[in-house]
Amino acid sequence: MQNIYAELTFVCPSYWLAEAYSSQGRRAYKYAFNVQPGTHASDLHGYLGPLGGVPYLSADVQRAFMMMWGRFVTEEQPSIPHAVAAGTGTDAAAQWPAFSAPQPYQLNIDQTGGEPAVAAMGVYSPVDTPYFTEPGLEPDFSLVNAYTWEYERGTRCDFWRSLAAIIPA
Repeated sequence: MQNIYAELTFVCPSYWLAEAYSSQGRRAYKYAFNVQPGTHASDLHGYLGPLGGVPYLSADVQRAFMMMWGRFVTEEQPSIPHAVAAGTGTDAAAQWPAFSAPQPYQLNIDQTGGEPAVAAMGVYSPVDTPYFTEPGLEPDFSLVNAYTWEYERGTRCDFWRSLAAIIPA
């Protein structure tokens, strides 16, 4: 049930908005922040910091994520230099393409490794939540097709959009 709510409220509208922007000649970029614990707003510490001050994020992930947001704000393009992107486990962040319906690519921001931990307030959750912490966290970024990502999520978004005409206002 939570996945349906998430798709209808946040995820699918992000696809539709990105498609609308790109269809009008503008650039849109999508990412999926998949770093555990994956609690609501846990990505905020990725791009706002403090650098190295969050138990579930490696400093390399934070540094790259902050640079992506900074470049997007100042240059309207979130790709980061190769030297920084190489530290994310791949060059995907250095060659991040704009999202469009014909080329629906998004950057998957994740990390691997680390030591298992469980906490509540340390990961800004009201309940004990599993996550991974240092030592051993390594960035793991990749470009993925947003439509086939997470068990054909784009297909489900198309289905939800097809129902819009029959839902009363």
